[in-house]
Amino acid sequence: MRSPSRSTLTAWILPVFIAIFAFFAVPAKAEMTEVYVADVVVDNDTNYDSWVDFSWSYKGQIWHIDKAVCIKPHKWDRDSIRYNHADLGPQFRLRTEIKLAGCANGTHAVLTREASVTKSGRRNVSIHEGPPGHFYLDFPNVI
Repeated sequence: MRSPSRSTLTAWILPVFIAIFAFFAVPAKAEMTEVYVADVVVDNDTNYDSWVDFSWSYKGQIWHIDKAVCIKPHKWDRDSIRYNHADLGPQFRLRTEIKLAGCANGTHAVLTREASVTKSGRRNVSIHEGPPGHFYLDFPNVI
């Protein structure tokens, strides 16, 4: 009985090995999840500087500051946060510190609001002063 030659084995085994390797090397098709973008514009409608943190999270997870900026009186700033996992319950938080003597000095008031992100789109938020020394955020319940 003749044993197969080395070239015959290589000619037969090598293509089989390549086919098996290629089968396992091809990534599985990833499931597509909807992507949300929270595009938030903050207007500082006060006569004071405001230090603003734009933060993101998913339900049950910690908050992450995406952007922190000093917004001058009667100016605005904007941040767009992309959520790659809409099914995990994306959330948006805005935290602002009212600075009566400029952003480099002490804080007079801290305002924080949170909202669920349910679709993509631009939302406007305003920082207002009501009675002197009392500040509030005009902030949507859902971003």
